[in-house]
Amino acid sequence: MKWRRAKREAKALQAASKAEAARAAEKRTSIRTKFLLMMLPMTLLGLAIITFYASQTGKQALTDAAFNQLTSYRAAKKQQVERYFHDVRETFSVLGSAPGVIAAFKDLKAGYDTFGAPVSAERRQKLVKYYQDEFLPTLADENGRMPSKEEFLPGLHNAFELQSLYIAENPFKGSERRQLTAHPTENAYTLAHARHHAWLRSIAEKLNYYDLFLIDVKDAAIIYTVDKEPDFGTSLTVGPYASTKLGLLVRSVIEEQKRDLVKLADYSLYAASGNAPSAFMAMPIYDGLQFIGVLAAQLSTEPIDNFMNNHRSWREQGLGETGGAYLAGADGLMRSNSREMIEKPDEYLKKIEAAGFLPVHTVQQMRRDKTTILFYPANKDPLIETAKGKSGAIVLPSRKGGNVLISYAPLDIPDVQWSVLTRMDEHEVLKAQNQFNRNVLTVACTLALLSTLAALWMARSFMRPVTALLDGIERLRKGERDVTIPENTRDEFGDLVYAFNAMSADIKRRDEVIEGKNRAYAQLLKRIFPETVADRLKQGEAHIAESFKQVTVIYAVVDGLAMSAEKLGTEAATKILNEIVDAFDNVAERTGVEKVKTVGDHYLAVCGLDVARLDHAKRSFDFSIALYREITTINQNHNLDLNLRTGIATGSAQAGLVGNRRFVYDIWGLAASIARRIVYDADLDSLRMNTETYEALSDKTGIGEMLEVKTKALGTIKTYQYLFNSADRDEASKKSKTSVKAAE
Repeated sequence: MKWRRAKREAKALQAASKAEAARAAEKRTSIRTKFLLMMLPMTLLGLAIITFYASQTGKQALTDAAFNQLTSYRAAKKQQVERYFHDVRETFSVLGSAPGVIAAFKDLKAGYDTFGAPVSAERRQKLVKYYQDEFLPTLADENGRMPSKEEFLPGLHNAFELQSLYIAENPFKGSERRQLTAHPTENAYTLAHARHHAWLRSIAEKLNYYDLFLIDVKDAAIIYTVDKEPDFGTSLTVGPYASTKLGLLVRSVIEEQKRDLVKLADYSLYAASGNAPSAFMAMPIYDGLQFIGVLAAQLSTEPIDNFMNNHRSWREQGLGETGGAYLAGADGLMRSNSREMIEKPDEYLKKIEAAGFLPVHTVQQMRRDKTTILFYPANKDPLIETAKGKSGAIVLPSRKGGNVLISYAPLDIPDVQWSVLTRMDEHEVLKAQNQFNRNVLTVACTLALLSTLAALWMARSFMRPVTALLDGIERLRKGERDVTIPENTRDEFGDLVYAFNAMSADIKRRDEVIEGKNRAYAQLLKRIFPETVADRLKQGEAHIAESFKQVTVIYAVVDGLAMSAEKLGTEAATKILNEIVDAFDNVAERTGVEKVKTVGDHYLAVCGLDVARLDHAKRSFDFSIALYREITTINQNHNLDLNLRTGIATGSAQAGLVGNRRFVYDIWGLAASIARRIVYDADLDSLRMNTETYEALSDKTGIGEMLEVKTKALGTIKTYQYLFNSADRDEASKKSKTSVKAAE
């Protein structure tokens, strides 16, 4: 009896476990069940066909009318923009030859040339404080990081002087600095500025220029600006503004020197104006037949925005709530502000952020500068057509949802490739048609909608995890690391989401390990080898060796370092050696010479190796002279008596990695052998060169007569010597003349 009772209890427990499993299975809805629940009634098919044919005729008519309106508006804007830039050029060309401008340039140039001595430490400190407190914060990135002041502090004494006078010591701040006409400090420049500034400022204001520049031909130095921004006084040949659109434009004007030719530079983010979008014009200034300088103007965006947006009269022009016009450049970015940015900036930027097609820092900069110029991308398809010189109209998907009607045409403006586009949202164009469709659907589908609402809701619920999973996969494909999808379902999709999250976490961990190792490896290679060699090693090349027909090898020896080491001690001597090597490395970067290696007080370099240069001999000669200046400075700073001997040889050479286990980068061949040999025949503080180097130099001033060096391995080498010290060269020249007279 007990055995039978136990058996019955076991069966009951087994039945209870099966019931529990069944209940768990019921809680988990299968994909098949969801598909069945989302099937829409077939009765909607007939209604859709009827509504489709009823709406197409009205939709096409409304679309054609909207395109005609947009095309007419586009033609008007095209004519306005082209006329504006034509008038701007004509006015500017007249201004460039005005006697007042010529007189102002000459007076300001004369005053600018009087500056020479460095500014005082106190004035320098004031200017540095301005950069740190006012200017550099305008260039901070999305994380608040500012560039270093060394990147933007002017390198010319004249620039320091001018910025100290008219920026650091200016009682007016920001855009009001242009109000200072007569500076309390009287010198040749401030007096010239007091005579001409008010007139030049009135020109800039009347012609609606953001800024007006007078630029010297020498070093392309900005000797005058109306607005007194941090580019004032700087060189557009070297320095932080050399590679800007203004720098490139001015240098092209100086190079071409075409009288009365006005050149235009497209918009770019200009650091001196706080990275504001800026376009520039420039033309040469001639005093009679003499080319004396460059007149440049920084264009304001206000005139273009005014007539592109009709002074905000969009509705009066029949553009409704979403219509507008804008300009776009060849890079696909806007060259004028969009209507949404002007009319409803906060709402517009929130839509962009929600759409997510622009980086967060770009949206932040648009919010800070209140502009879409150079930040917001125009539609690509119309710009592809305008690049071919075509005009037309097209319906495209909008980034912010829905479709947009666009009419486009290229602009005929010299020096830039711009397009004009007019747009209107399709939902506004088809507003009447949509209302008609809604009425039809409301009457015909009242009962049908009641039966399908539940299915539509379940369809959205069903697709939500699919969409989230696809979005996560796309984000992972684009390079995002920390991609996690919420696990909101307990079905097969929930299993997929769980697997995806695990895979994403594994990928993130592996990527972090790989990137860390790659960064460490790349940094190590670039510290040891030249950059091109390091790049080839990273790409997997094991044997690197090349031959070069024409390079110049420089072999520099610092004499007296060993004796100084005995006097100063090992630690002090090592610091001086490091200072010498750092100074030599800086000179190499500045002159385009490539360092090979250093061995104690020997420094080996080459020019024309990684970067082919036609003037490698001249650069090597200038490099050697610069090394002597560095040695002279180090002698003065440390009270030393070091000397420099340099041997340079032009010819063929080979370079590559030497060794299998512990390889090094070295150079050998005829030019390297000659340079190593003749350096030891050079006098102290002199340069010894071979015949090929001597013949490659166009300016042979100060180079002595030919001297023969006899060697066992290389035979007789014809060399020429150059004494670094000018006094030594004069003494050598006197001895040479005396010997010639004695021979006569």
